[in-house]
Amino acid sequence: MPHPPEVYRRRRIAAAAILLVLLGGIIAGVLVGVRAFAGSGAEDTSDVQASGTETSAQEKPDETASEVPKRDPDARGDDDEDLDDDLDDEEEEVKVAEGPCADSSLSVRATIDRAEYPIGDQPRFGVVVTNIGDTTCARDLGPAVQQISVRAVENDRRVWVNTDCAPTTGRDVWTLAPGDQAAFAITWSGTGSAPGCFGPRDAVDSGVYRVLAQVGEISAEPVEFAIVDPEATEPEPEAESAPSTPESGP
Repeated sequence: MPHPPEVYRRRRIAAAAILLVLLGGIIAGVLVGVRAFAGSGAEDTSDVQASGTETSAQEKPDETASEVPKRDPDARGDDDEDLDDDLDDEEEEVKVAEGPCADSSLSVRATIDRAEYPIGDQPRFGVVVTNIGDTTCARDLGPAVQQISVRAVENDRRVWVNTDCAPTTGRDVWTLAPGDQAAFAITWSGTGSAPGCFGPRDAVDSGVYRVLAQVGEISAEPVEFAIVDPEATEPEPEAESAPSTPESGP
């Protein structure tokens, strides 16, 4: 027996409603998947950008960080003995200063680790302060009182001073017995500089230079070194011409 038309109508409406619900679920699932994929891509991009920024920062270290004089634990004295006693804070014998070190009781010496450096290299300079007096004394030898500079031998041209770009603050008080030495090391970036770190810092050209060190008002004798171009070819010596022989007569 056939059902009334209202029954078929209700069945069609119910089937249409179920179909709409299924379609809505499918569409919602697709949208969620697209958003999740897009969010993952954005995170990957940001991670790559952050990684690239970090790598770039690592590839470009601050060249002024090494242009500050620091205590040199590897320094050796004039008698080739390690200066560990001056660098060890826990010495067996406690030194008691009888007063501040006068300029006349100290000497300053500049050192270099090599006589020649290729263009682009970073020379390592040393500063050695020696108590040449006959009493134990104390003196601030921190970065604020040290000045290391490089000048070209030709025309005595100013090239670099450690106080141009690097910080010049900080105290480092040493107590020095007679004959004791305080050693410091500083690495020059091999580039020029101007007061206030104004302008670009380009690698210096080949030539002969001298390093000068000063602690307070005490200056060291300048030490010369050379910057060389490893790709430059030396001119070949001219061949000596054979001596001419006098012509023999008839």
